[in-house]
Amino acid sequence: MTEIALAVALIGVTALHVWTVCQHKAERSELLTRIMARDLREYQDVTNTRPPPKGGNFIKSGLKRYQEAMMKDAGAD
Repeated sequence: MTEIALAVALIGVTALHVWTVCQHKAERSELLTRIMARDLREYQDVTNTRPPPKGGNFIKSGLKRYQEAMMKDAGAD
């Protein structure tokens, strides 16, 4: 019984190692592609991906809301 448990554990550890090696290989390949690309456009052409979504500037939007609130308060007086 102990031999079977050890064999199963060994197979599990080996499978996990192989999976980890494959994941690291894919990540290294992706990183090399990113490093070798001249700019974002070339990287997107190579990987056939769409551009990342535009991020919002939370500081700018917060200031805008603050200014609008101050204008409302100033108009209420």
